[in-house]
Amino acid sequence: MKKFLFLSALSFFVLFSGCSNSLEKEYAIVKEIMIEGNANRMDELLPQKIAISGFDEAKNHIVELDLAERDLTSLSQKIGELKYLKRLEIDGNKLTSLPDQIGSLINLEYFTLTRNALTSLPACFGNLNKLKTLYISNNQLSEIPRFILSFTDLEDLSVGGNQIKSIDPQIVNMPKLTNLDLDSNQICSVSKEIEPWLCEHSGSNWKERQQCK
Repeated sequence: MKKFLFLSALSFFVLFSGCSNSLEKEYAIVKEIMIEGNANRMDELLPQKIAISGFDEAKNHIVELDLAERDLTSLSQKIGELKYLKRLEIDGNKLTSLPDQIGSLINLEYFTLTRNALTSLPACFGNLNKLKTLYISNNQLSEIPRFILSFTDLEDLSVGGNQIKSIDPQIVNMPKLTNLDLDSNQICSVSKEIEPWLCEHSGSNWKERQQCK
């Protein structure tokens, strides 16, 4: 057992001590993002934790980043420099907008930004067409942006808890979308041709979960 523990510790030391300048640079960018956004819990962003949870050994880049529940008041333009990110979580902050540089994260597959105060998403968000999971619930969006409808790999979309009043019929053409959370919006009626599709993807009682006045 002692030998195994020693080898594990040694393996981690070799892994982290061998980090390239790229990883060191990206870690510095994360710190800048936190500082510019007036974030809390800075002490939790230790290099070792980033290396464990978001370190791509082959590329020496951060590929996963959790910025949830850190009281971020803004998201720095620096986020666009973390081009190898595949998973980004920024839930439960105080964001009212996203920088255009978010569109540079073209490798993102999983993106959650629930429980903020976003009223819209920038057009460059449409570049994130590798997304498989997108959670934007509990914001202040008035519609599902049309560019999301062109995301051919998207499987799971959550837009509940916004102020959405209508659904674009083109949503039925999203080839891989299997789960659509529409709860707690203001969708009082939809065209008859998409109603069966919505029942299949959002549950048969999706209408009952709206806040129609």
